[in-house]
Amino acid sequence: MAWVFEERKDSGKFSFSDDGSARGSIALVARSDDWGATVPAANAPAPFCGNLCETGDGSLVEALKSAFPIGEAPGKPSNWSGEWHSTWCCAWIIEGYKGAIPTGSAGNVWYVDVRLNWVGDVTSLQGSTGYDACRPRRDVEILQSAAARRAPSWACWDCVASFPTAGDVDWSAASAIVDESAERIDVNGAPTVFSIPQVRYTVNVLMPWKPEYATKVARNWIGKRNDTEVWDWEPGKLLLEGVDCVQVGHGFQRYSLRILADKFYHLDQQYITNTGNNAPSPLSIQTSVGGSSQYVISHARAVWRQHFGFTADGWGMADLFYWESGLLPANPTTTYLECIIPSPIP
Repeated sequence: MAWVFEERKDSGKFSFSDDGSARGSIALVARSDDWGATVPAANAPAPFCGNLCETGDGSLVEALKSAFPIGEAPGKPSNWSGEWHSTWCCAWIIEGYKGAIPTGSAGNVWYVDVRLNWVGDVTSLQGSTGYDACRPRRDVEILQSAAARRAPSWACWDCVASFPTAGDVDWSAASAIVDESAERIDVNGAPTVFSIPQVRYTVNVLMPWKPEYATKVARNWIGKRNDTEVWDWEPGKLLLEGVDCVQVGHGFQRYSLRILADKFYHLDQQYITNTGNNAPSPLSIQTSVGGSSQYVISHARAVWRQHFGFTADGWGMADLFYWESGLLPANPTTTYLECIIPSPIP
């Protein structure tokens, strides 16, 4: 007597945990090649033996052991429909069998679950060549939240025609002067508070335990801005606020980055004075108020200030995820982030 195995349609079930482990199961239909005969009791699982402990020539257990040997990679049933089998089969190892259920009294058709343990790289679970780069990943988590800063302002930010390139500005340069043709919102030299919308990104990556990565990033790039376009944000608009590295389980860590996006390059406005006094440097622009030209508000000049240095000393994605060339060769985190983080451009 021989047994033939087929996969039940869409039977694959998989679960993942934060320590990088993964488990799965597939459901098989096992049928005897002798459809006209009742399977002898000696060759079929006992009714109450859930672990399929029976042995003997022609038994279902022996056939399972041969086709799906415990401790080895699963074979491919004749009708296996999942593409993941040909991509990942060698990284799934058979743990055992469970749930042998007969479909009828003849005992010639059974349902059996094959339990699997994942022994491959956790990032490989997300696919490789031939899969969409945006396939949902469990080892990378993204949190996006709205934020805002309140900035003392002399000119309307949205009315400024141009900003210093990448927000890089030196007070001694002519480009430090805030556009004097922009709408003024200060009151006789005193600033008003302007709310500037921001986006805060938190990126969590599950990876092998390597705390030196966080140390290098913290030492070199915290408090600095991006020097290349990242996630469609222009150079200078992203600020690395912090990095964390927390051990998870045995041999893994959660590497976390906190990045703040600001469409005005994290610039501030500050008023300037004329030589010889501490009074604001007045503009010739005045705003009539109270419905009469008799009442006016005067305005003052302002200068750009950048608290976070020049982008020449900034970072790019390769700096924050510089281990990828060695540890994450398939479907890199940088590519995945570029894919799933929406563009800030409407």
